[in-house]
Amino acid sequence: MSDRQSSRAGLALAFFSGMLSSSLPTPLYPVYIRLYGFSASQIMTVFGVYAAGVLFALLLTAKVNIRAELYTRPIYAGLGCVLLSAILMMFADNILMLISARFITGLGSGILMAYINRSLIKTFDTEVSNTAALTAAASLILGQAIGPLVTGNIVHHHFYTLKAPYIILLILVVMSVAGVWNNRLQINKSLPPY
Repeated sequence: MSDRQSSRAGLALAFFSGMLSSSLPTPLYPVYIRLYGFSASQIMTVFGVYAAGVLFALLLTAKVNIRAELYTRPIYAGLGCVLLSAILMMFADNILMLISARFITGLGSGILMAYINRSLIKTFDTEVSNTAALTAAASLILGQAIGPLVTGNIVHHHFYTLKAPYIILLILVVMSVAGVWNNRLQINKSLPPY
């Protein structure tokens, strides 16, 4: 695998992990209601605060100018948010922890959306094809679709219901960090002059 292909794969895995984190807890909301007695409106707040985190991160990244040679830094920050939120979700037993964790998940997803898309555009020859957009869209859609499928099966089989989904996510995030780190020179390449 060439350096460019390896960097694209690392970025795609990082984006997939971020998007997986957004949908992974969806089948767990009825479990939280049953175990902790949360109301439907509390769960809707937990569900909705993720979107607030994404919007906040996107607004922030639009205002912060980071040079193309430093794009891995915000990617690490986004993956760090996903990692922290997964740990918080794994041990959350009250509504404030769930709300905080989901907001942090949204921050991570928003940061990853902004900087992985920019990095993919850099690493693909966008004049030749739309592969950067295809890779980003596939990572987003697969992450959103596979999250509830994985957690739904874990809930159905009662397999460490509140821990197993996040352990899977933690493994993927660590792999993503390694993939970005191993390809940091390619990802952080300067943009060619216009």
